[in-house]
This record gives sequence, structure tokens and C-alpha cells, in this order.
Amino acid sequence: MKLPLKILPIVLILAFLLTSCSITPYYHGVSDDGVVLVPVEIPDTLLPEIKEPKLKGVKNAKLSPKEKKYVETEEKKLGIEIPDNRREIAKWIRYYGKNPFGRRWLEKSIERGAPYLPIIRKKLREAGLPEELAYLPVIESGFKPLARSRAGAVGVWQFIPGSARKFGLTVNWWIDERRDPIKSTDAAVKYLKTLYQIFGKWDLALTAYNYGEGKLQRKIRRMRTDNFWKLKRRLPRETRNYVPQFFAVLTVLSHPELYGIRLKTTADPFVYDSVRMPGPVSLDVAAKWAGVPIGEMIKYNLSFKRGMAPPYYKNYYLRIPPGTKDRFVAAMQNTPRRKWYTITYHRVRRGENLYVIARRYGVSVRELMRVNRIRNPRRIRRGRILVIPISEGYAQYMAENVNLKIVNKNHETRVVYYRVKRGDTLKRIARKFGVTVAQLKRWNHLRSSRIRPGHKLIVFKQGAKVKRYTKAKRRKTKLIKYRIRKGDTLYAISARYGVSVSKIMKVNRIKDPKQIKPGRVVRIPVDI
Repeated sequence: MKLPLKILPIVLILAFLLTSCSITPYYHGVSDDGVVLVPVEIPDTLLPEIKEPKLKGVKNAKLSPKEKKYVETEEKKLGIEIPDNRREIAKWIRYYGKNPFGRRWLEKSIERGAPYLPIIRKKLREAGLPEELAYLPVIESGFKPLARSRAGAVGVWQFIPGSARKFGLTVNWWIDERRDPIKSTDAAVKYLKTLYQIFGKWDLALTAYNYGEGKLQRKIRRMRTDNFWKLKRRLPRETRNYVPQFFAVLTVLSHPELYGIRLKTTADPFVYDSVRMPGPVSLDVAAKWAGVPIGEMIKYNLSFKRGMAPPYYKNYYLRIPPGTKDRFVAAMQNTPRRKWYTITYHRVRRGENLYVIARRYGVSVRELMRVNRIRNPRRIRRGRILVIPISEGYAQYMAENVNLKIVNKNHETRVVYYRVKRGDTLKRIARKFGVTVAQLKRWNHLRSSRIRPGHKLIVFKQGAKVKRYTKAKRRKTKLIKYRIRKGDTLYAISARYGVSVSKIMKVNRIKDPKQIKPGRVVRIPVDI
């Protein structure tokens, strides 16, 4: 369905057409201190991406006698056979133990994971699984709850949507429980236990966790061996390094003093109170009730992608910081339901449809229909007031965490999607939009400066007006009036003026082309 010409400029400015497996919107509004939250969408591609480590100067590493003893100890714990040639493990031990980048990754990972590690170990122990598996997130995500991979895996345990749903996690437009360290740990424990039951060996179970059980089973049948060290030659680079990396992490963490690493393992445990909520609430409102910063409330409820529970949620449990339950409940009981969540009202204007309105506020058409109880998206009348649920405080907090600027209200930030042309370079594009090459690389996850014609880049432009790039210039049109005569048909009229039948029907709101009577005046859009 083509958009009416009158709303085309609005669509070009406010519609952001980049799609991915999930999109997180950031909403607008003015806070008490005069800060403007900009109405832009933040794709999942702007969440912190897990990059593969680069090994430099460690390829010819060998294990020392002490390291051989430590590796053998871990080998017996997990029951994994390691060949005499342990260079694959040795180079990763050098990376995590001596390389400054590897050491920093390991130290930061343990620091981030310290609040969750006691819980993870307990769940593994209760399921009868080795507690050493608690360190698997070090190589999966670095214990970053919002981390994502290029394959679309998200969270501490890096679940893809299909596997997440298979093991009981909710993944939809409102909720993504892969981002919840506790719920995703429950799913990971089930998944690892299932994989061990299928393969009977932890080296193959861990390989399947990274590679996929179906693909690994086919590889085993094709190569007629279940020995990981023989299979690894035919596996992708990331997968064949997976088990050696895990052994290296266990070795370094079991004896950090050998490598001069100081691990911050002491942290406040991840404990919380739960409150049963009869209806949806915004996290910024909940934070005020508990008397804590919104960042604290988000930390306990990372699965809420939109900063609030879905409008249809009832009798669910909300996590709150420990010791705040009495204050929270009292404030909740004294607050009217209509003030439990932040909403925006939109009055439908002439020519607008749900698609345009949804894109303007960064929500989906389906959720807009659900909230406003709309059955037919085509039947919305001018003047109708639509409810659009948003959470402004959540938008501000998350924007700061993905390095987006919250600007003063005298300026604004626009999202531009620029299609690379022949002869373009990142330096030239950066100069055109007044940004740096480093920013372009970070926003688009580019490892090098190589770009190809046709590649679409995302650019966050602040301040001055931004030139909009469209595929082709729209021709100007004007409406002329025509009185239908006896024997006329819409096909004949369209052929006479060089206009499609659908355009004439749309401009004149004609539902059935056969029901036109002589004497009726119709408007015909013709090019100037």
C-alpha cells in the first residue's frame, strides 16, 4: 500500500527502516532537568557484540610442568581425554594468563560474574553437573547480560531465540528472558544436561552447545568418529577453539597466582525481594516507589525490553532491591493505576495509518492494536486518540549504556540510514555527517574500513538538519477533476490520463470499481 503524498515527508523523517531479529525503541519526552529523550530506534546490532579473541605471539606456546599437572587435574574432573600434544590449550593459557587483552577480559568477566557465580554453581550442583561449567559464560559473553553475537545469540549464556524458547525462556517484542542471568541459567543447565545425555562426553557436549547438536551429530556420522580432537579439524574456527579455551580458563582461574592475576571474586550477592503485581508498571515508576535509581531497578528486571511489563501482564512477580518491599508496597497502594506506567497519547490525523504511527513512536503495529483493542488496522478514523505505552526513564538509562548522547532540548539527534555509493569511503561519509570514522565503525560493527557499494550504514546525527537519502525523487503531482460520463470505466479513465486504477480508487476512496455512476466527479492525480 503506497503512502499518501501529504504524509510522505513525515514518514521519511520519522520512519527508520532497519530491521533485525529484535528492535529496542528509545522514546522521547522531557525530564525534570530539561533533558530530551530522542525518538529513535536502537537496533540489537548496537548492543555490545562478542568479538572473537585474536591470538598474537602465543601460537608456539608450550605447557610448563606445573601447567601440565593443572590441566591433568581438570581433565580428570571433567573426564575429557586430552592428547599428548597440548599446544592448543597452551596458547589459550598464554592468552588468558599473559596477554594483556586476555588477562583484562578474564578479570572483568569474573568481576561482572561474581554476584551470579554462587547461584550458578548451586544450580549446577543440584542438577548433578560439574560446577566448573559455571565459568562457561567467560568465553560465551564475559558475563555481560546484554551481550549479543553476530548469529543473534543474546545474554550471559548466548541463547539463540529457538533454543531459548525450547528450554522455557520467553522471547518476544516485550520480554527477552535471555537477558535475565537467573532464568537463562536455568535454561542453560537444562540444555547442558540434555547435551550430555545425548553425547555422553563433556567435550562433545560443550562443542554441541556452541555448534548445535544436530550439526555435530551429522559431522560425527560423516567422519565416523566421536573423538573431539579428530573432529575439530573439520569444525569452524570458533567451535574448534571452544574446548581448548574452556580448559585454559579453568587452568588460569584455578591458579591465578601463577600468572599474577588478581580476581575480584567478592561482590554483593544477587539477592532480591519479589512483589506480586496485579498490572503493568514502568520500571522508572517502580524505582521511585522503591527509592532507588532506575539503573538499580533495571538490573533486577533485565528481561523487560521496553522498560515496562506488557500491558496484558497480570499477577506477575517484579524483582525489587532487598529491604525496599515495605516502602514499595505502600507507595504502590497510594498510587492510582493510571499513574503506574508512562504513556503517550496520539490523536490520529488525516492521512495517518497505524504503520506510520507505530514507526513514529518506535512500537509495532501489533502491539499498538493490542493496547488500543483495534481489530482492523485499516479502520482508524481521524481524531481518534490512541494510547502508546512508553517508559521515558528506561529510555534515558539504556541510551547512556549504548553510548548514545542524551542531548539538550535546543538540539536533536536523528537516525540516518545511508546507502554507500561507488567511490565512497568511511572518511568521506564521516565528514559528510560531521562524525568520526571510529563512531561509524562502532555503530555498524565494522572491523576494518572496507565498505562496498549498496552497504547500508546507520549514522546518528546531532544538531544541524540532515539531508535525507531516498531511492528516487518523487514527482510533483496535481489533482484534476473529471465528471464521469455514461459508458466510462475506471480502466478507461486511467488509460486516458496515464494513472493506475488503484491510485484513482485510493484518492477518491472507491471500494468497488464497478460501482461508479455517471455524473460523479472524481479527482485524478497527474504528474506535473
